[in-house]
Amino acid sequence: MRQSAFRQAAIVAAFFGATAPALAQDCLSNFQVGKNKAGGASYSALAQLPGNNVGQAFQLSQQVVGQEGWKVYQTVPEQNAGFARNSQVTASGKTGELTFSTAATDNGMVFAIVYDNPAGVNSPERAVKDHFCKIAESLRKQIAAAPMAPAAKSAGGQVAGSSAAIVQSGSERKVCLAKACLGMTVEEVAKLDVQLPAGVPKFEYGPKVVSGNSYGIAPNGSRVEFSNIGTFDAKTLAGFGKGVDRICRFHSATVLMKASDGQRITISFRPEFRDGKAILAVNDITRYLPPNMSESELQRFADAARGQYGDLLNRTWETLNKVTTVQLDHSKLRLVSPYTELSGKMLEQPGCSAKVSLD
Repeated sequence: MRQSAFRQAAIVAAFFGATAPALAQDCLSNFQVGKNKAGGASYSALAQLPGNNVGQAFQLSQQVVGQEGWKVYQTVPEQNAGFARNSQVTASGKTGELTFSTAATDNGMVFAIVYDNPAGVNSPERAVKDHFCKIAESLRKQIAAAPMAPAAKSAGGQVAGSSAAIVQSGSERKVCLAKACLGMTVEEVAKLDVQLPAGVPKFEYGPKVVSGNSYGIAPNGSRVEFSNIGTFDAKTLAGFGKGVDRICRFHSATVLMKASDGQRITISFRPEFRDGKAILAVNDITRYLPPNMSESELQRFADAARGQYGDLLNRTWETLNKVTTVQLDHSKLRLVSPYTELSGKMLEQPGCSAKVSLD
């Protein structure tokens, strides 16, 4: 249903944007009622928007939809489309679904909105249209009041209004959380407040460590074995950065931190080539949320994350390992950078693979 709803919104926006003259100055245009594939009613409409920044309008539309009682559960930033559900649940457990998107036309920007009712649920057309108008008018006001630059490009500092503090990125578009940033090296992470809780196995390395064939090369050319289990502590991180010159065979390693509210932050490293050598760099930062967050607090956190990460937030999972992605659900916020499997290439480094000859 999610993809069919998106196609419906995309078709509405593309069709009317390409063929219609300038939209009337009413709150909505082209309000239509039909049937969706589930057998329920489908309501769609377009609204003219001020300005020409489609990406910014889409970011603001997510905030407006959330403020009007909907829960945005997925976005497709590359299409400027989002999906939301309401709190009304049928006896069979189904809810209404809202699909919304922004698009550029010859006459400026339009906001396409589609509401799909579950089968057996009736909504008065007038009430739906009035609700669409309320969302559209609120979005127009938000766009008119917004600065020209998207919020994701704002200067550093903590986001206000959220107890689960997010650290703002700088102008270089670093993607960070609690001072940890994607792409950081082992040495850089060692300067953070890394913790190793009691009972958690510690990652070990050295010439005599029992490993599962994970290893690297020291600056003097000797082989360094890595344990396949365990978590870095601050001391091991600092020593690893100095004692290992390049990674030959390794999958991933983790360190642990605590957020301001005591929740766990897991930082994962993966091998990455820099200056011709495979080293460990931060590939994944996961910040877990308190289990007792209210819907309003979760929404405030989501709004802060949306303002911080902009179009990186809630990209579809298909983008993982291809582009930087920020995912937020009810239990965690996860930052992930692109990754390419390097196992074969790492073994080609000097000293990493054994030399054999035909006897």
